[in-house]
Formats: sequence, structure tokens, C-alpha cells
Amino acid sequence: MNDLIQEFIDKTADEVDTMYCNDEFRDGFCEAVDAFKNAVYDFAQENIDQNETCKIIEYDGEYDDAIEVATTLLEELHGYKMVNYYTAEFNDVHFFIIILEGDKNETTKN
Repeated sequence: MNDLIQEFIDKTADEVDTMYCNDEFRDGFCEAVDAFKNAVYDFAQENIDQNETCKIIEYDGEYDDAIEVATTLLEELHGYKMVNYYTAEFNDVHFFIIILEGDKNETTKN
């Protein structure tokens, strides 16, 4: 299943990048990012276990620094068990696609 997910992510990132380069998104890059994320979320919803959730964190080196990305990752992962992760990139923006297990409210221990 992991190979199937990675294959879908790679194919989708390539397709969205091609569409963006061909000016097929009316609202530009933000629409391309949303199209990619929505496709991955939809695919994950249909292909991961019901007790798992998918989070996508994007990183653009022109706008985000490493501390900001690390902080966002830690905030999003806190209270979950990470099942798997994938990466993708298009137009110099990197995406961390993370499959998490459990309900944050049930697994967080303070």
C-alpha cells in the first residue's frame, strides 16, 4: 500500500506541476497547491485505515525558515502516532504528507 500511495503522490505532483506550468490554474500557484492537497487528502481518505488521518505540511524555502517548519511539524504531530510519511515537491515547494494514527484528544498525555 505504501508504494501505491507514493506512486499516487508523485504522479499527482507531476500532473499539477505540468498544469501550473501550462497556466491551467486561474488563481495561480495557490490554486495548484490546493488542487494537489485536495487530491492527496481524497486519496488518503479512501485508502488509509479509518483510525488514521492524513496531514499535509508545505514548505516554501522562499517564505518559510527551518525553525518555522520544525515548529509546525511538531505542533501537527503532537499527540499522534506517526504511521508513515511521504514527500513531494513541485515548483520548489516541498510537501510533507504524514499519516497519523489515533485521536489527538485521546492520545495526548500531559
